[in-house]
Amino acid sequence: MLSFFKTAIKKNRIGHSYLFVGQDEEKKEDTAIGLAQMLNCQTGEGNICGSCYSCRKIKELSHPDLKIIRAKDSLKIDEIRELQHWVSLKPYSAKWKVAFIINAQLMTEEAANALLKTLEEPPLHSLLIIFSDTTRNLLPTIVSRCQILRFGAKDKEIFSKGDPFKNLGEKEFLNRWKEEREGIFKAALCWWRDILIFKLSRDKQLLFNKQEAKMIEKEEKKYSQTELEKKIELVSKTYNLLKHNANPKIAFANMRLKL
Repeated sequence: MLSFFKTAIKKNRIGHSYLFVGQDEEKKEDTAIGLAQMLNCQTGEGNICGSCYSCRKIKELSHPDLKIIRAKDSLKIDEIRELQHWVSLKPYSAKWKVAFIINAQLMTEEAANALLKTLEEPPLHSLLIIFSDTTRNLLPTIVSRCQILRFGAKDKEIFSKGDPFKNLGEKEFLNRWKEEREGIFKAALCWWRDILIFKLSRDKQLLFNKQEAKMIEKEEKKYSQTELEKKIELVSKTYNLLKHNANPKIAFANMRLKL
Protein backbone atom coordinates (compact mmCIF):
# COMPACT_ATOMS: atom_id res chain seq x y z
CA MET A 1 0.00 0.00 0.00
CA LEU A 2 2.81 2.42 0.85
CA SER A 3 4.50 1.72 -2.49
CA PHE A 4 1.30 2.98 -4.15
CA PHE A 5 1.59 6.24 -2.23
CA LYS A 6 5.31 6.54 -2.91
CA THR A 7 4.62 6.39 -6.64
CA ALA A 8 1.79 8.92 -6.28
CA ILE A 9 4.09 11.30 -4.41
CA LYS A 10 6.83 11.04 -7.04
CA LYS A 11 4.28 11.77 -9.79
CA ASN A 12 2.74 14.60 -7.74
CA ARG A 13 -0.62 12.85 -7.71
CA ILE A 14 -1.40 12.80 -4.01
CA GLY A 15 -5.03 13.65 -3.34
CA HIS A 16 -6.38 15.80 -0.55
CA SER A 17 -8.68 13.13 0.87
CA TYR A 18 -8.53 9.35 1.20
CA LEU A 19 -11.12 6.95 2.59
CA PHE A 20 -9.64 3.87 4.26
CA VAL A 21 -12.36 1.23 4.42
CA GLY A 22 -12.23 -2.15 6.15
CA GLN A 23 -11.99 -4.01 9.44
CA ASP A 24 -8.23 -4.01 9.92
CA GLU A 25 -7.85 -0.89 12.08
CA GLU A 26 -4.20 -1.53 12.84
CA LYS A 27 -3.23 -1.75 9.17
CA LYS A 28 -5.27 1.32 8.29
CA GLU A 29 -3.58 3.38 10.99
CA ASP A 30 -0.09 2.10 10.14
CA THR A 31 -0.66 2.99 6.48
CA ALA A 32 -1.94 6.46 7.37
CA ILE A 33 1.08 7.09 9.60
CA GLY A 34 3.41 5.90 6.86
CA LEU A 35 1.77 8.23 4.33
CA ALA A 36 2.06 11.20 6.71
CA GLN A 37 5.74 10.37 7.22
CA MET A 38 6.34 10.10 3.47
CA LEU A 39 4.83 13.53 2.89
CA ASN A 40 6.76 15.22 5.69
CA CYS A 41 10.06 13.34 6.03
CA GLN A 42 12.82 15.95 6.22
CA THR A 43 15.05 13.92 3.90
CA GLY A 44 12.56 14.43 1.07
CA GLU A 45 8.98 13.59 0.12
CA GLY A 46 8.46 9.91 -0.50
CA ASN A 47 10.94 8.84 2.16
CA ILE A 48 10.52 7.47 5.68
CA CYS A 49 13.87 7.92 7.35
CA GLY A 50 12.41 7.20 10.79
CA SER A 51 14.90 9.43 12.57
CA CYS A 52 14.10 13.03 11.58
CA TYR A 53 11.83 15.16 13.74
CA SER A 54 8.81 14.73 11.48
CA CYS A 55 9.10 10.95 11.14
CA ARG A 56 9.57 10.48 14.89
CA LYS A 57 6.79 12.80 15.99
CA ILE A 58 4.31 11.46 13.46
CA LYS A 59 5.07 7.91 14.60
CA GLU A 60 4.46 9.05 18.18
CA LEU A 61 1.22 10.78 17.03
CA SER A 62 2.49 13.99 18.60
CA HIS A 63 3.47 16.12 15.60
CA PRO A 64 1.91 19.64 15.64
CA ASP A 65 0.82 19.21 12.00
CA LEU A 66 -0.94 15.91 12.69
CA LYS A 67 -4.46 15.90 14.11
CA ILE A 68 -6.41 12.81 15.13
CA ILE A 69 -10.14 12.68 15.72
CA ARG A 70 -11.15 9.32 17.12
CA ALA A 71 -14.91 8.96 17.43
CA LYS A 72 -16.21 6.65 20.16
CA ASP A 73 -19.98 6.97 20.41
CA SER A 74 -20.57 9.71 17.83
CA LEU A 75 -18.69 12.39 15.92
CA LYS A 76 -20.35 15.77 16.28
CA ILE A 77 -20.27 18.96 14.24
CA ASP A 78 -18.19 20.89 16.79
CA GLU A 79 -15.29 18.50 16.29
CA ILE A 80 -15.50 18.89 12.51
CA ARG A 81 -15.62 22.69 12.82
CA GLU A 82 -12.51 22.58 14.98
CA LEU A 83 -10.87 20.42 12.32
CA GLN A 84 -11.87 22.89 9.59
CA HIS A 85 -10.21 25.72 11.46
CA TRP A 86 -7.08 23.64 12.09
CA VAL A 87 -6.59 22.62 8.43
CA SER A 88 -7.18 26.20 7.27
CA LEU A 89 -4.01 27.31 9.08
CA LYS A 90 -0.59 27.01 7.48
CA PRO A 91 1.54 24.04 8.57
CA TYR A 92 3.52 24.76 11.73
CA SER A 93 6.74 22.99 10.71
CA ALA A 94 5.90 20.29 8.16
CA LYS A 95 5.05 20.51 4.45
CA TRP A 96 1.61 18.96 4.91
CA LYS A 97 -1.03 19.12 7.60
CA VAL A 98 -2.55 15.66 7.97
CA ALA A 99 -5.72 14.74 9.83
CA PHE A 100 -7.05 11.29 10.67
CA ILE A 101 -10.81 10.95 11.18
CA ILE A 102 -11.23 7.54 12.80
CA ASN A 103 -14.61 5.80 12.96
CA ALA A 104 -16.13 8.28 10.52
CA GLN A 105 -19.21 6.06 10.22
CA LEU A 106 -20.21 7.52 13.60
CA MET A 107 -20.55 11.07 12.27
CA THR A 108 -23.83 12.84 12.83
CA GLU A 109 -25.60 14.16 9.75
CA GLU A 110 -24.60 17.73 10.67
CA ALA A 111 -20.96 16.73 11.10
CA ALA A 112 -20.97 14.89 7.76
CA ASN A 113 -22.38 17.92 5.94
CA ALA A 114 -19.75 20.15 7.54
CA LEU A 115 -16.96 17.76 6.54
CA LEU A 116 -18.29 17.73 2.99
CA LYS A 117 -17.54 21.46 2.67
CA THR A 118 -13.88 20.84 3.51
CA LEU A 119 -13.69 17.99 1.03
CA GLU A 120 -15.15 20.21 -1.69
CA GLU A 121 -12.63 23.01 -1.08
CA PRO A 122 -9.56 21.46 0.59
CA PRO A 123 -6.88 23.90 1.78
CA LEU A 124 -3.50 23.65 0.07
CA HIS A 125 -1.05 21.22 1.65
CA SER A 126 -3.75 19.55 3.72
CA LEU A 127 -4.64 15.86 3.71
CA LEU A 128 -7.66 14.21 5.31
CA ILE A 129 -7.60 10.45 5.88
CA ILE A 130 -11.03 9.15 6.78
CA PHE A 131 -11.32 5.76 8.48
CA SER A 132 -14.52 3.74 8.29
CA ASP A 133 -15.40 0.07 8.59
CA THR A 134 -17.91 0.51 5.75
CA THR A 135 -19.11 3.10 3.24
CA ARG A 136 -22.76 2.32 3.93
CA ASN A 137 -23.15 4.81 6.78
CA LEU A 138 -21.35 7.65 5.02
CA LEU A 139 -22.88 10.27 2.78
CA PRO A 140 -22.48 9.20 -0.87
CA THR A 141 -21.17 12.70 -1.59
CA ILE A 142 -18.36 12.18 0.95
CA VAL A 143 -17.47 8.81 -0.54
CA SER A 144 -17.43 10.25 -4.06
CA ARG A 145 -14.97 12.99 -3.10
CA CYS A 146 -12.40 10.62 -1.61
CA GLN A 147 -10.01 8.14 -3.12
CA ILE A 148 -11.02 4.81 -1.59
CA LEU A 149 -8.54 2.20 -0.38
CA ARG A 150 -9.91 -1.02 1.03
CA PHE A 151 -8.29 -3.03 3.79
CA GLY A 152 -9.29 -6.68 4.19
CA ALA A 153 -9.15 -8.90 7.25
CA LYS A 154 -5.85 -9.29 9.05
CA ASP A 155 -3.63 -11.93 7.52
CA LYS A 156 -2.92 -13.41 10.94
CA GLU A 157 -6.66 -13.83 11.55
CA ILE A 158 -7.14 -15.58 8.21
CA PHE A 159 -4.14 -17.91 8.47
CA SER A 160 -4.27 -18.80 12.16
CA LYS A 161 -7.21 -21.22 11.99
CA GLY A 162 -6.17 -23.73 9.36
CA ASP A 163 -8.74 -24.08 6.59
CA PRO A 164 -10.58 -20.71 6.73
CA PHE A 165 -13.76 -22.28 5.32
CA LYS A 166 -14.03 -24.87 8.09
CA ASN A 167 -15.96 -22.68 10.53
CA LEU A 168 -17.02 -19.91 8.17
CA GLY A 169 -20.77 -19.79 7.66
CA GLU A 170 -22.46 -18.56 4.52
CA LYS A 171 -23.83 -15.41 6.16
CA GLU A 172 -20.45 -14.45 7.61
CA PHE A 173 -18.78 -15.01 4.23
CA LEU A 174 -21.36 -12.98 2.30
CA ASN A 175 -21.14 -10.08 4.77
CA ARG A 176 -17.46 -9.61 4.07
CA TRP A 177 -16.01 -7.17 1.55
CA LYS A 178 -15.02 -8.52 -1.86
CA GLU A 179 -11.33 -8.00 -0.99
CA GLU A 180 -11.77 -9.94 2.25
CA ARG A 181 -13.43 -12.81 0.39
CA GLU A 182 -10.47 -12.93 -2.00
CA GLY A 183 -8.12 -13.02 0.99
CA ILE A 184 -10.03 -15.96 2.45
CA PHE A 185 -9.79 -17.88 -0.82
CA LYS A 186 -6.06 -17.17 -1.05
CA ALA A 187 -5.64 -18.43 2.50
CA ALA A 188 -7.59 -21.60 1.70
CA LEU A 189 -5.48 -22.25 -1.40
CA CYS A 190 -2.33 -21.80 0.67
CA TRP A 191 -3.69 -24.18 3.31
CA TRP A 192 -4.54 -27.04 0.95
CA ARG A 193 -1.41 -26.40 -1.06
CA ASP A 194 0.66 -26.78 2.15
CA ILE A 195 -1.00 -30.11 2.94
CA LEU A 196 -0.35 -31.40 -0.57
CA ILE A 197 3.26 -30.17 -0.58
CA PHE A 198 3.91 -31.84 2.77
CA LYS A 199 2.37 -35.11 1.55
CA LEU A 200 4.67 -35.08 -1.46
CA SER A 201 7.87 -33.77 0.16
CA ARG A 202 7.63 -34.24 3.98
CA ASP A 203 9.56 -30.94 4.15
CA LYS A 204 8.13 -28.43 6.63
CA GLN A 205 10.45 -25.71 5.35
CA LEU A 206 8.42 -25.53 2.13
CA LEU A 207 5.22 -24.57 3.97
CA PHE A 208 3.65 -21.12 3.89
CA ASN A 209 1.97 -21.80 7.24
CA LYS A 210 5.04 -23.04 9.10
CA GLN A 211 3.42 -22.14 12.43
CA GLU A 212 0.74 -24.74 11.71
CA ALA A 213 3.14 -27.53 10.73
CA LYS A 214 1.76 -29.97 13.34
CA MET A 215 -1.81 -29.48 12.17
CA ILE A 216 -0.76 -29.82 8.53
CA GLU A 217 1.05 -33.07 9.30
CA LYS A 218 -2.08 -34.38 11.01
CA GLU A 219 -4.41 -33.27 8.19
CA GLU A 220 -2.18 -34.77 5.51
CA LYS A 221 -2.93 -38.27 6.76
CA LYS A 222 -6.67 -37.84 6.13
CA TYR A 223 -6.46 -37.30 2.37
CA SER A 224 -4.97 -38.91 -0.70
CA GLN A 225 -2.99 -36.89 -3.20
CA THR A 226 -5.92 -37.02 -5.62
CA GLU A 227 -8.36 -35.74 -3.00
CA LEU A 228 -6.10 -32.82 -2.15
CA GLU A 229 -5.65 -31.93 -5.81
CA LYS A 230 -9.43 -31.95 -6.26
CA LYS A 231 -9.91 -29.65 -3.25
CA ILE A 232 -7.35 -27.18 -4.60
CA GLU A 233 -8.99 -27.29 -8.02
CA LEU A 234 -12.44 -26.69 -6.51
CA VAL A 235 -11.35 -23.72 -4.37
CA SER A 236 -9.41 -22.23 -7.27
CA LYS A 237 -12.36 -22.65 -9.66
CA THR A 238 -14.77 -21.01 -7.20
CA TYR A 239 -12.31 -18.17 -6.59
CA ASN A 240 -12.10 -17.50 -10.34
CA LEU A 241 -15.89 -17.60 -10.67
CA LEU A 242 -16.26 -14.94 -7.99
CA LYS A 243 -13.61 -12.77 -9.63
CA HIS A 244 -15.77 -12.89 -12.76
CA ASN A 245 -18.87 -11.75 -10.83
CA ALA A 246 -20.58 -15.09 -10.29
CA ASN A 247 -23.34 -15.14 -7.67
CA PRO A 248 -21.32 -15.42 -4.41
CA LYS A 249 -24.11 -17.15 -2.48
CA ILE A 250 -24.51 -19.93 -5.05
CA ALA A 251 -20.76 -20.30 -5.68
CA PHE A 252 -19.95 -20.49 -1.95
CA ALA A 253 -22.75 -22.97 -1.18
CA ASN A 254 -21.75 -25.22 -4.08
CA MET A 255 -18.13 -25.22 -3.01
CA ARG A 256 -18.96 -25.97 0.64
CA LEU A 257 -21.15 -28.90 -0.43
CA LYS A 258 -18.39 -30.41 -2.56
CA LEU A 259 -15.66 -29.78 0.01
